[in-house]
Amino acid sequence: INWTADNSLVLDASFSDIITNDEIKNSLGGLGAYLSHTLIYRFFGISAYLIFTFTFLLSLRVFGFKRFSVLNNLFHTLLALIYIPVFIFHFYENALLAGGLGIYTQDFCLKALGDIGTSLLLITFLFIYLPLTLDIKAKDIIFYIKSTIEKIKSFKKAKPIIDQNKTEESNNEIIEKNIEDSNSEAKTEEPITNIPIDTSSVTLKKKRTLQVLKIKIILLLKLTLLKTKRN
Repeated sequence: INWTADNSLVLDASFSDIITNDEIKNSLGGLGAYLSHTLIYRFFGISAYLIFTFTFLLSLRVFGFKRFSVLNNLFHTLLALIYIPVFIFHFYENALLAGGLGIYTQDFCLKALGDIGTSLLLITFLFIYLPLTLDIKAKDIIFYIKSTIEKIKSFKKAKPIIDQNKTEESNNEIIEKNIEDSNSEAKTEEPITNIPIDTSSVTLKKKRTLQVLKIKIILLLKLTLLKTKRN
């Protein structure tokens, strides 16, 4: 937290002056300020925390946890301590996270390989290291790419079918609504009174009911045709 204040006190100071300085604000005192300045600022940057991770795994090995290979973890830790600072400074240009090792190694690679050559070297190393470490085979990568392409194609094919189903559902709703309206019109009749029945009005009503029935039958046929097409 107080690395900026401690950095001015630790920079260009001897080990004895650092550990005996009362103005150090590091939580671990002068020794913590000296270690953080040396490991993070001068050498490995943010990847210096991998050293403490390796130390923790080593302590587990000492206490009987034999699932961890010391040599294997040491190899990957040393490789990460060199690669990560160079990668960070080359692509992000963050001197604090890269550390001195990342800055000087990246400058050396720029002089030897140039900007494009350094980028290709870092990316190529990453694409070689990850498959070998995680046991990723070429056929697994090809299978993953093919499955991703098939999912994209199936999604594109399913989209027009979904749209067609939506239009059919909307058409069905319209037809059902028209049927309900026709039923409501057929049910509405004039109240029965003691007035003498007029034959002309009765014939008109019969014609009207016949027309309503015809419309109803046509709408029902359309609805059944749409349902059969959908199935």
